Amino acid sequence: MPEDKFTVACVARLSHEKGVDLLVEAARTLPDIVVLIAGDGPERSTLTERTPDNVRFLGRTPSIEPILAAADAVVVPSRSEGQGIVALEALAAGKPVIACAVGGLPEMIETEVNGLLVPPTIQRHSAGPKAPQRQPIALPCAWSIGQGMGAPHGDINQKIHQVEDVYRNVLSKARPVQKTDHKPTASASIFRK
Repeated sequence: MPEDKFTVACVARLSHEKGVDLLVEAARTLPDIVVLIAGDGPERSTLTERTPDNVRFLGRTPSIEPILAAADAVVVPSRSEGQGIVALEALAAGKPVIACAVGGLPEMIETEVNGLLVPPTIQRHSAGPKAPQRQPIALPCAWSIGQGMGAPHGDINQKIHQVEDVYRNVLSKARPVQKTDHKPTASASIFRK
């Protein structure tokens, strides 16, 4: 893996609800970003058939620590998510998390503080598509951006905005997810105040 490339990691079951297909599609339009995907599941063969060169499937791994260590940020592209254990592990490792705002993820990720939340759906305006206004994201020094994500990787804010734009584009074309009457479990509510 090239040391000079911005790297994002995704650790997930390779199934529809985890949205890994959205990440692979986004990676296709961001060739300067390396995407590491760890996990296995029913969509593996479909995903690996159409993988762009900047995506690396790592399969099932016994530990995510080496993957987190290699990543500049972690992506959780889920269409549906409970607690988001991978997001918790990434945050504990000091990695920013880029995630769809579903399930319990908005309760632990705060845009411009420890990551970026992307809307799970795109609302179309009657006046036609409108380019989102960008505001710079000031990432905390606790992420050691100057040491780990500095000059060789380029501007992290620019990369995050590129990923966000791609997600908005991909999600605007994605098929809608059917709503269920899923109620959070007791363990999912421990993060609520």
